[in-house]
Amino acid sequence: MELSKIKEHYSRYVRNQTIFEVNRELVKILVTLKPVSVFEFGCNTGFNLDLLLHELGCVVYGIDLSPNAIDQGRKMYKLRIDLGDEFSLGLIRPNSFSLSFTCSVLNHLPDETVNNVINNLKAISKDHVLLVESQFDKAERWFKHNYENWGFKKISTVRQKPPDHDYDYWLL
Repeated sequence: MELSKIKEHYSRYVRNQTIFEVNRELVKILVTLKPVSVFEFGCNTGFNLDLLLHELGCVVYGIDLSPNAIDQGRKMYKLRIDLGDEFSLGLIRPNSFSLSFTCSVLNHLPDETVNNVINNLKAISKDHVLLVESQFDKAERWFKHNYENWGFKKISTVRQKPPDHDYDYWLL
């Protein structure tokens, strides 16, 4: 599927605000890493960032390509989240955050785009990059990636029901 069609689809997406096991595991992992500042690429409403702000008390920031999600998130959580896509990552100063992460974003992008996103996430992160990505590849707009090719190590897997597939946690 063409990247422009994928972006068009997700530019209208607003996340359900339910806490799932995938969100609990994210918080659990970040508590052990103790970041002082966190960036989320593809933050949607900022739901994960709000969880991290309350659990860790760290500085949080995120970008997403959905204007509706950004507007809703700013109203609900009062977070600093902005409209942006993979090209916006190159505008962020290197080493701006102790940790950056994605949650079910890269599995919607083709390899060439993922490569650029990962390189930019590495550049803006002082300490760690965490990828929380599904390996479900039986649907439209889903791409399976081998994150070991980019130097990541799988540290956890959570089974999410529904939609009944696994989320892998990859750390660099």
